[in-house]
Amino acid sequence: MDHFDYQIRKMTLGDLPAVLEMERDSFQNPWSEDDLKRMIQWRRCAGLLVKCNATPVGYMLSDNEEDRIHLLRIVTAPLWRRRGVAQHVLKRLVENLAACEHRRITVEIDESNLPALNLFRKLGFRAVEIRKGHYDDAPDDAYFMEYVLVEDDPWE
Repeated sequence: MDHFDYQIRKMTLGDLPAVLEMERDSFQNPWSEDDLKRMIQWRRCAGLLVKCNATPVGYMLSDNEEDRIHLLRIVTAPLWRRRGVAQHVLKRLVENLAACEHRRITVEIDESNLPALNLFRKLGFRAVEIRKGHYDDAPDDAYFMEYVLVEDDPWE
């Protein structure tokens, strides 16, 4: 795999045009501009933008819940897929997990999205549940996957 120098920074409203373009290029039923704007402004949401040089190449949105970080979106621009963008941002998230109060990362992956399923497995996520008919706009099931930094100690 080629080596690219990715920069990750907090997403701002100024990033909305690039994020919206990647969203539309990546999903059959993309989130609207208003949906994305609300997510960027939501107090519990963490939005990260991935750039290579000055070019936006991916983004991630997560919901920082009380007991976990739940990934809402992790998107790579079509021309940058299979170049390690998603892996880079996920590794950064896992590395930073130890510094915060969260110990789990969860995500739902469409059963037909084999590249994503393989990436999450490679990074230590495991499927803990199959959610039948999870999506409103498609008949597909979803794998509910989880990464646990520290297993709960049953003796505490």
